[in-house]
Amino acid sequence: MGDETEDRDPAARTALTRREALQMTLVAGISATAITFAVTDPATAADEVFLHGVASGDPLRDRVVIWTRVTRDGAAANIPVKWVVAEDRKMRRVVRNGRSLASLRQDYTVKVDVDGLKPGRTYFYRFEVGGKLSPVGRTRTLPRDGVRRLKFAVFSCSNYELGYFNAYGEAAKHDDLDAVLHLGDYIYEYGPGPDGYTTPAAALELVPKPRDAALLPAEEIVLLDQYRARHALYRTDAHLQALHRDNPFINIWDDHEIANDAWTSGAENHQPDEEGRWIARKKAGVRAFYEWLPIREPKDGDRIDPVSNRPDEVYRVFDFGDLARLVMIDTRHAGRNEQLGTADLLAVYAAAASQGPFPADVHDRERPRTLLGSEQEEWLAGKLAATKQTWQLIGNQVLMFYQNAPDINGTALLDEGQRAQFIGLLDQLFGPGFGVQLAALGEVGLPFPLAADAWTGYPTARLRMLSALAAAPNPIVLTGDSHNAWTANLVLPTDSEPVPVGPEFGCTSVSSPGYEQYLLGVPPELVAALFVDSSARKSPADTLIDAECARRGFLLLEVTEEEAIVDHVFLSTVFEATYTTETRRFRVLPGARQAEPVT
Repeated sequence: MGDETEDRDPAARTALTRREALQMTLVAGISATAITFAVTDPATAADEVFLHGVASGDPLRDRVVIWTRVTRDGAAANIPVKWVVAEDRKMRRVVRNGRSLASLRQDYTVKVDVDGLKPGRTYFYRFEVGGKLSPVGRTRTLPRDGVRRLKFAVFSCSNYELGYFNAYGEAAKHDDLDAVLHLGDYIYEYGPGPDGYTTPAAALELVPKPRDAALLPAEEIVLLDQYRARHALYRTDAHLQALHRDNPFINIWDDHEIANDAWTSGAENHQPDEEGRWIARKKAGVRAFYEWLPIREPKDGDRIDPVSNRPDEVYRVFDFGDLARLVMIDTRHAGRNEQLGTADLLAVYAAAASQGPFPADVHDRERPRTLLGSEQEEWLAGKLAATKQTWQLIGNQVLMFYQNAPDINGTALLDEGQRAQFIGLLDQLFGPGFGVQLAALGEVGLPFPLAADAWTGYPTARLRMLSALAAAPNPIVLTGDSHNAWTANLVLPTDSEPVPVGPEFGCTSVSSPGYEQYLLGVPPELVAALFVDSSARKSPADTLIDAECARRGFLLLEVTEEEAIVDHVFLSTVFEATYTTETRRFRVLPGARQAEPVT
């Protein structure tokens, strides 16, 4: 965006013990020195009026949402807040200003949908309460035609307990982002410790945690005040505040904003007998999401439809001039049917094995299960058909490429010892016999059971989605959720020739664990190679061309009329405050409908 930047103060930090550092060293092979975890010191932050920073989001050509939260001891029901938007960082060329209220009803968050702005412009904004000024934020409206270049950072899956938010801090160093896309799992609902996130590394207490007891999650969140408190915790992070402060965010939710593996009418991590009605929990999570993020409020003011119990249509479109259309879809709460459990999938796969790769949907064949729901599917098809932009960017929560089970027995990558070790680890994770079952599925190219929550577990809906994308010019699918990085070329299988659709880039997580924390003892690069090799030999159409199963990070996407460049940015560690980065680059050319590596 080409404007001046400001220095970013590091967060206060509390060191881990030497024993904890040594444990992490033994598992992850990292340095045993200088391992710390970023937290905000509540003793010094208590008197700050704007403890949670400022943010902006949902930019349009003539408007943008600006956000803050007022922190005051013994606050009144309503606190007057002034806001101002200017063309310069010193706030001298004011273009819009006004007053708002921070109210108890909205958890003292303040959002203003500032209109009357000019397209494609950088603006600066600030809040004031009782003479005290907030940090100055920077934002940008959407451009009109004649756009030559756009650049985005893309994120998903940030768990406060499981590592530094280094990825946010690294992206905040970029001064030329047009927007930040967050594809979901902005917060996690789990309670503290190994019971909250059950990986082998967590169970052995080998992952970092904030050491200040006042900041640790006390329990799994179910109620509105708990969801608000979890958002508040995350927004104390200095890296996340810096990224929000200087870039407009475009957010969509996934499951952990409410509960793990959610669908329209429930979730894997919701037990009604113990945690109450699902709709009450969903309303609480959705309300906190709207309060704490710079996202435009529903026009009718009702975030949950009282008849369908579905959230307001958070799926939406952002047109970046004539260069790119960004479509943010909701694969989680708008219309998703319940996922199949692993046992159901194995039974279906066993019956379908003689037919080849997952040939049809399951349960009710006349009403196949869906991720989007019929209304959103129709809306999406219309938006893609009506586009005039060169590139169609799809903000998508769960992996779309066909995730076939790894061919453990047939690959030449594993020797007999490694094969036995791999199967043994799978049995430890999922129960005796699972490794052998998974190997059998991999031999015939059937899906990975863990893909039941993704598009692969909804085969009829996936084919409809691929058909819609195949009819659109130059689609690029951007995906979160999986905690690992993937680059795949999507292909629509037909009765005649397969139809190339476009590339999918699955971004790794900010801090949530990848396969390296589940499959302890198996080199993550071998796991990644196994998935790529199995896709090449067993996938019915899509081709997985690259995978990374060990490191956290984010995506950088830059588009011009001539090409789209996608960088997977990987961090050496989220267990330390200091880190190095490595980038894998891919190129997409207009009309090619596939990604290719750039060496």
